[in-house]
Amino acid sequence: MNLGYGIGQKPDGLLSVLSETVAQRTRELGIRLALGADPHEVMRLVLVQALRLAAVGLIIDVPLASHRSEDLSQLSSPIDQTPVELERLT
Repeated sequence: MNLGYGIGQKPDGLLSVLSETVAQRTRELGIRLALGADPHEVMRLVLVQALRLAAVGLIIDVPLASHRSEDLSQLSSPIDQTPVELERLT
C-alpha cells in the first residue's frame, strides 16, 4: 500500500521539478528556437530530461519503499480478532 502511494505521488514531484527546470532554462530554450532549432527537438530535450528524472526516482524509490513497507509491517502489532462479550448495562 505504501509503495502504491509513493508511486502515485511521484508525478506531482516530477512536475514540480520539471517546471522549475524549464523556468530556469527559458532563456536557453528561447535562444535555441530563435537560432532555428526545431520546436520538436526542443520539446524532446525537455521530455528526455523528465524521463531521466522519473527513471532515477523510480530506481531509487521502489526498493526503498518496499523495504520501508516491510519495516512498518513488522512494527505494527497484530489486532486481536477474538470476539468480545459485553455485559448489558441496566
